[in-house]
Amino acid sequence: MKQAASGGLLALVLLTTALREVGGVTAAGWVAALALTVYLGRQWAALPRAGKLILLAALAAAAVAATLVPQPAETAQHGLRMACFYASLFCATGLLRGAAEGSALIARSGRQLLAAPAGTRYAALTFGANLFGLVLSFGTLQLLGSALRQGDARTAVTASQRRGLLAVLRGFAFASTWSPLSVVLALSLAAADDAQAPRVLPIAFATAMALLALGCLVDWREGRQTAAPPGLPGEGWQVQLRLLALVGGIVGLSLAVQALLAIRLLEAVILAVPPFAAAWMVAQEGGRGAGALRHAGRRLARQVVEAFPSFRMEVMILASASFAGTLVAEALPANTIAGALRALALPGEAVPALVMALMLLAGQLAINPVLTVTVLAAALPPPLAMGASPTAVAVAYMAGWGLCVGASPFTLTTLIIGRIAGESGRTVGLGWNGRFTALAFLLASLWLAALTPLLPA
Repeated sequence: MKQAASGGLLALVLLTTALREVGGVTAAGWVAALALTVYLGRQWAALPRAGKLILLAALAAAAVAATLVPQPAETAQHGLRMACFYASLFCATGLLRGAAEGSALIARSGRQLLAAPAGTRYAALTFGANLFGLVLSFGTLQLLGSALRQGDARTAVTASQRRGLLAVLRGFAFASTWSPLSVVLALSLAAADDAQAPRVLPIAFATAMALLALGCLVDWREGRQTAAPPGLPGEGWQVQLRLLALVGGIVGLSLAVQALLAIRLLEAVILAVPPFAAAWMVAQEGGRGAGALRHAGRRLARQVVEAFPSFRMEVMILASASFAGTLVAEALPANTIAGALRALALPGEAVPALVMALMLLAGQLAINPVLTVTVLAAALPPPLAMGASPTAVAVAYMAGWGLCVGASPFTLTTLIIGRIAGESGRTVGLGWNGRFTALAFLLASLWLAALTPLLPA
C-alpha cells in the first residue's frame, strides 16, 4: 500500500507538471511541488546513505544560497518548478523503459549484439548500447553488462570481458548526449542562452558518433593482442533496424506533438512518451481486443506502483540538484566571474573546451552533472558575450555530460559497471576509461572549436 501511494504521488507529479507547463495551470504547479516533496519524504528511509548525503548537501546549499539572493521566495518557486519538470521528464521516459523490458524485440536485439563476431563485437556493443540507452536507460547496463560478465562475479574480469564492458559503458554514456528525449538536452538548452534544439541535435549526434568511433579505434589499438571470444550464431542486423524504427517513431511523435501544440520539444516528450509506451505494451499483447488492453493496462499500473517508487535515487538527484542549483546559481557573483573571464581574453573557440573541462573536474569531485550544468549556466556569461556560438556551447554541455558520467568514480554508470565487474567506480572511470576520456575531450574540443566560427550566432 505504501509503495502504491508513493507511485501515485510520482504519477501526480507527472500529470500536474504537464498541466502547469503545457496548459499554463499555475495551481497545478503547486500541487506537483507538494506531491514531489511528499514523495521524497516517503522515500527517505529507502534511500541509500549516499543518496541521503546528496539530498542533505543540496538542501544545505539551497538554504545558504537563499540568504544571498534578492528574492528568495520567487527563486525557490522557480527551483521547485524546475525540479518537478526534470522529475516528470525522467518518469515519462521511465514508462518507456517499462515497455521495453517486456519487449521481444529488445531481447532479440540484445542477443544479436552479444552474438557479433569477434572483429566487430566492440563496435556492435558500443553503438548498440547507445541505441538501447534511449529506451532502456540504466537497464542497458544491466542487460548487456550482466550478459557479458558470465560466471562467478567474484572471479577476476577477463580482458575480453573488460573490453565488452567498456564498449557498453561508453555507448551508454553518450546515449543521452544526443537524444531529444533526455534531461540532458533540456538542461543544455537552458544553460546555453539562445540555443535551439533543431540546431543543437544534429551536431550533438555527430559529436556522439565521432566519440564512439574514437572508442572503436582506442579498443582496436589496445586490444590487438586480446581477441574477443567468437560470436554465437545469431540473427541479422535487420532486428536493429526495427529497433531504430521504433526510436524514430518515438521521436517523430514527440516532434508532431511539439508542432501541433506549439510547445517546447521536452514538453512534447512528457506528453507523447506515456501514450507511446502504453501503445507499445498493447502491441506486445497482440494489439487487438479487450484482453490486450486489459493486460497492457495492468502492466502500466504495475509501472506506477512498482517502478515509480524505485526511481527514488534518480528523482532525488534530479530534483535536489535542480532546486539547489537554481538557488546557488542566483547567488553566485556572476559579474565577478564574467570579469575574470574577460581578463583572460579567452577566445570563443575555446569556450566549449572550458565547459567540458569544468564538467569533468566537477565529476571527479562527486558533483552531480545536473548541479554542474545549472551552476555553470549562471556562473558563465552568455555564450555570445564570450564570443562563442550558443549551439556549440550547448553541444559542449551535452558532450561534457557523456565524458563526465563515463569517467567520474561517483556516477551510477561507473558504479553499475564496477559492480558487474567486481571493481570500484574509480577503477572503471579512471583506470579503465581514463585514456579514452582524455582523447575524447581533446577530439571534442578541437571539433567544436573548428565549428564555432561556422555556426550562426
